[in-house]
Amino acid sequence: MERGRSFLTKLFRTDCYSAALQQLSVERCKDLGSEQRTRLAMLMTNCQLSVLGDVTFPCRLDMTLKQCNEGMSSRAFDLFGNIFANVDSICLFLLNQDFQRRTEQMLNALHGSAHEAEQALSSVFGGLSQAQARLGDIGGTLAGVDKRQKGLEATMGSNLASVRALEQKAAAMQGSLQSIAENEALLLERQSRALRSLADLDAQERVRAADSVSRWQAAEVREQAQREAAEAQRRAELAKHQQLLDNMRDIADHTDGLRWVLERVSGAQQRSEVAMALLLGRAWGAEDLAFYAAAAGTAWLSPAARAPVLAAAGAAWALERAQPWPRAAASALLRPARGFIAPLARVASPLPGLGEALGRLAAAVEAAQGAQEPGLQAGLLRGMAFKRGVRALAAALAAFALWRVPRAEAEALRRMEDRLHKQLAAAEEAIRADLRQQLLRQRLALVERLDTQKPLGARFALEAAATLGWAAGMHMLL
Repeated sequence: MERGRSFLTKLFRTDCYSAALQQLSVERCKDLGSEQRTRLAMLMTNCQLSVLGDVTFPCRLDMTLKQCNEGMSSRAFDLFGNIFANVDSICLFLLNQDFQRRTEQMLNALHGSAHEAEQALSSVFGGLSQAQARLGDIGGTLAGVDKRQKGLEATMGSNLASVRALEQKAAAMQGSLQSIAENEALLLERQSRALRSLADLDAQERVRAADSVSRWQAAEVREQAQREAAEAQRRAELAKHQQLLDNMRDIADHTDGLRWVLERVSGAQQRSEVAMALLLGRAWGAEDLAFYAAAAGTAWLSPAARAPVLAAAGAAWALERAQPWPRAAASALLRPARGFIAPLARVASPLPGLGEALGRLAAAVEAAQGAQEPGLQAGLLRGMAFKRGVRALAAALAAFALWRVPRAEAEALRRMEDRLHKQLAAAEEAIRADLRQQLLRQRLALVERLDTQKPLGARFALEAAATLGWAAGMHMLL
């Protein structure tokens, strides 16, 4: 019995818990107020922290609950919440254990008193036997004494009957104590099995927790690698974009110089309609080659915007090819009227018929040239304006593609990172919820295995063991 009691003391630290009950002068658990329940849970939390080897927090009777709460750590507060939820069961278990201990002490004292009374009566019986021997010798002289002795014997007989009844009651109490000891031994065995089950469950949960932590660390490593890859890709795209902008600036500078040269060439070409028709018609010049070379270089420097830039250049080429250019007439290619036909008509004027024919030819050539030159110039200017407008539109579309495509890719990368963060947060929450559900199911299964026909103290002890095991599991999870 003493060995079973020491085992219970070692298992539940009943010395610390009993001291907590004695400090609060708890006699009935149902009479506890809200403040007493809270203070009792805090004292038991300190007991459990001392069992686990953790740092306790200061909480004396002269301190307020707020002062006690300020010294709690997060782990101590979680353990306090679990113990506070089951403080009634733990209180009943401890009071029942203290009652059993006091009952056993009282029965032991009663048994000792009965044994002492039995020894005293035995000595009295010895004295009476000696007195009867002496009274037998005296006989008739002590008749009165004999009568008194008989009365004393009757009294002693009644006392002896009382002592025997007391011995029977002590034997019955001894049997009750024996049954209590057997029940306590059975309780210890069941508690040992429960503790072994809790240890197995604890080991399984540790393995699962380690697996979850390893999976979470692997997910973090993958996420870090993805973020680094995305960051490297973004930096590469930014570098390409910056290089493309520098190339565009260089192209723009070269284009300005080329435009200045072409303007000078165009000014020189405007002095000759025929040369302009030949150079600015459907033939390709330096400006055309520079424009399409710039488009090809831009498409090569920016892989992301390659398709839009090439599409804009192709559309510009198709529109330029579809634009109708004016053609110079035969009279515009020859200019003999002012330099040759008119002087020849003046020389041949004395000849009848020839001078008049040459004069009419010179007038017709001048009229044809005067009618053709304004239309040819206007058509060439319209064609050049159309070509420049088409190329300006193509350059604007290419610049917009170079500005928009890297931004769209960067936005897509950011959205992908956001989705990855959300998926990782959801996976972490699902793992934690799964672990909580497993701990709760195991605690419920342990409570369902309790034998409802056993004594109240045994049920309270198993419930307290299940509660402490569940608290330890939650502590490891947190």
